[in-house]
Amino acid sequence: MTFPDDGFWNSRTSLREIKDYAVSRLVSPDAVLAVTLCRIIVATPPHVVLPPTIGSDYGSLNFGVVIFGNPGSGKDAAFGAAKALVPDIRDAPVTSVASGQAISALFGQRVQEDGRFRLECKSPRAMLRYSEASNFRALSSARESNLQPEVLSLFSGQQIGDYTKNRELSVTIPEHGYRAVVVISAQPSMMGMFEAGVGVGFQQRFLYVSAYSDRLNVRAIDEEAVMLSSLRKFPYDTKLLPEDYPIEQMNRLYECGSYARANESTPETSHLRMRAMRLPSAVEREIIADKIRVNRERGGNPRRAHGMYLQTKLAAAFRLLEDPQSSAITQEDWDLADMMMQCSRKCYEENLREYKNENLNRRADCKEEDELVREQVDMRALRATENRIVELLESSTQESVSRAEISRSLSKRQKLFMDEALENLTASGVIKCGKGRRGGDRYSLI
Repeated sequence: MTFPDDGFWNSRTSLREIKDYAVSRLVSPDAVLAVTLCRIIVATPPHVVLPPTIGSDYGSLNFGVVIFGNPGSGKDAAFGAAKALVPDIRDAPVTSVASGQAISALFGQRVQEDGRFRLECKSPRAMLRYSEASNFRALSSARESNLQPEVLSLFSGQQIGDYTKNRELSVTIPEHGYRAVVVISAQPSMMGMFEAGVGVGFQQRFLYVSAYSDRLNVRAIDEEAVMLSSLRKFPYDTKLLPEDYPIEQMNRLYECGSYARANESTPETSHLRMRAMRLPSAVEREIIADKIRVNRERGGNPRRAHGMYLQTKLAAAFRLLEDPQSSAITQEDWDLADMMMQCSRKCYEENLREYKNENLNRRADCKEEDELVREQVDMRALRATENRIVELLESSTQESVSRAEISRSLSKRQKLFMDEALENLTASGVIKCGKGRRGGDRYSLI
């Protein structure tokens, strides 16, 4: 059976093997591929960067993935399948954090030495994993929380951590001194969290993939699962990626606070250098043209902001997936990244529509329920009015009671239901209506 994205998955052995392995394990190939790329990137040293095509700063490879699906859709299973394909991520901790300060603590720590505190590198990499988007929303929505702003800084490889009153105890991680990826599992009902983040650039930092796949619909029930031992490209060998700088050099970087300052007092042979990946000239021209367009449109569609940046990160990830030792991104890498971006936008739009439809249905249900409640309240008020009229007639010493007297004995709300109550009581044979001497209605029990 053919699928619209067959060309994408069959373009490379690595992609075909990811697709076959994922389908055989009944998980979404898109989700497995996205997390696989995350695991490769997190294993890549932080000094491997993108070239300064726009501005003069290097670009970070750090990026994030959101896996969308309802409960039981296989979001965690996709994460597990990617872990099997890329088992070694160079001891990167995989954890959630509760605050921005906790992010800094993943990478660096203050240690006391000779009576003073020194900042050292604890780990140059980490994978932030939130298996429930609601957990991230709760943590980032807490009063005075700086979790979301710090996550935004992660994607650009900016300095993270704040200086505290006690400078010696503050933990600030230098620019491009760490590698980080973020993986969030989310249900469509959590779309509001990402929509609310459009204005601050949070929504645009992520690649969105679905936990569902049409390919799973045609998988034979008795089909045997693909074994890792049968694959050529996997398990992925992260030892082939560029090596990390020795921990002594990373400690010097952390203590000095930047690559430039760390290199000032060291011999040329021990300098910390960036390794910038190279882009094809056609890709550079496309990036520059897009920047000019954004400037002309004063921003354009906010949901497309950072789109080129994220696509460049994905292109780099495809290059490292294909050849861990290469630093030259190819046109094919760029085209594959573009296909993933299109898939991401489609996934986001589909889940946004589902989210809006759910909200509309919920609002309709609430409105319908409110109407039913109002009907019940009115029915109770009518019954109470009928009972009050019967009580009045039973306690009256007169043979009949005038309409005016009945009205005076009712509460303000009961007066609204008096006519209907009198009609019901008369029709049901509980009371009868007669005429007084002056022609007014008078009521009595039967």
